[in-house]
Amino acid sequence: MTGQRIIGSFLCRLRDDGSVRVYNQETLKVVKSIRGLGEASSVVCMLHNAGGLGDMWVASNRHALHFAMDTENIIPEKADATLTLELGTDNDDMLNELSINQKNSQLAFCLDSGTVGVVDLSTKQVSRMAISESMSP
Repeated sequence: MTGQRIIGSFLCRLRDDGSVRVYNQETLKVVKSIRGLGEASSVVCMLHNAGGLGDMWVASNRHALHFAMDTENIIPEKADATLTLELGTDNDDMLNELSINQKNSQLAFCLDSGTVGVVDLSTKQVSRMAISESMSP
């Protein structure tokens, strides 16, 4: 589990109860809490040029969930995701890790199966690369 990320003056923390809490680092208060994510394993945050909380991607089971954080709702739930990408290919292929590039244009991921991939966030096109057995240590 990738437990926390810092964006601007905010700390995003993934919790064992399947939630993500966003803390203001100056006041140490929770400003958002996304609940009901199930088995969440990773969180990445995208800071906007205009400031504010920006956007967040959360890995939950086989899905990458996108949340717009600059909304009035301070306790969004899984159903409030603005976009859901199913990246795992079957029920046993869980999403392990997410990472985003500096331009916030590509979301990289890895799965339990050893598959790694990239999502082009402008087109939502998913590219996958499977690691063969001969490449494993």
